[in-house]
Amino acid sequence: MRSLLIALAVVISVIGSSAAQSDPLLAAREAFQSGDYPQAVDLLNSVPAERRDGAFYVNLASAQQQIGDLPGALINLLRAQQMLPRDAEIAEALARVRAQLSLRSDADHENPVIQLGTLTNELMTLTELTWLSFALWVLAWLLLIFRLRDRRQLTWLHPAILAVWLTCAAAIVLYTSRAYITDQQPLAVVVAQGDVHSGPDVTYPRIGLIPPGQELRSTSSNNGWTQYLTPDGSRGWIATSSLTFIDPR
Repeated sequence: MRSLLIALAVVISVIGSSAAQSDPLLAAREAFQSGDYPQAVDLLNSVPAERRDGAFYVNLASAQQQIGDLPGALINLLRAQQMLPRDAEIAEALARVRAQLSLRSDADHENPVIQLGTLTNELMTLTELTWLSFALWVLAWLLLIFRLRDRRQLTWLHPAILAVWLTCAAAIVLYTSRAYITDQQPLAVVVAQGDVHSGPDVTYPRIGLIPPGQELRSTSSNNGWTQYLTPDGSRGWIATSSLTFIDPR
């Protein structure tokens, strides 16, 4: 009986080991717990895109922090925040990484359109903001139609309609600005220090360097080069290969 139990334990151990080897998430967790952070990063990077959620990006960022890859950690925390905008722990981790990098972040952008577009980043996803705007728009029209058909002339309805229409307008403005910068001025992070040029080629004058971990907005692209806008308002062209976009492109 004892030998049977030992054999069963060995079989379970082998099955568990095989499952961990076949599942990169399980293998990555084991590598992280054992302190093999580079292996954990490699395993997590091999996980298919359809299995990546907010928690995945948080775990990948944690492993990258352990090996000193702060730009990579920043990228994945920003991706996690897109999926889980109200998660306080993600916001705190993001603040810590930004403090370590000591670079001006996208949250402190001087551009008013970008400021407006990022106001709701820690409140809701873009999809949630879309549905909220639509729901308020429908409610505003329903209240207006009800008011036009109301024969009792309910006085409380007037301020209610005005409040809903104003809220609806504000939500639409927030949605429009956020959708615009997401599509037209996507957020990227510099992953390798690159020369900044005045135009989209090395033949243009070199006007400076931009450090790894810098958050910036892409305003244009041309033949492997990206024109950027930094939070302090500076512009230039940098090789697209030096950047990683927060939204996969």
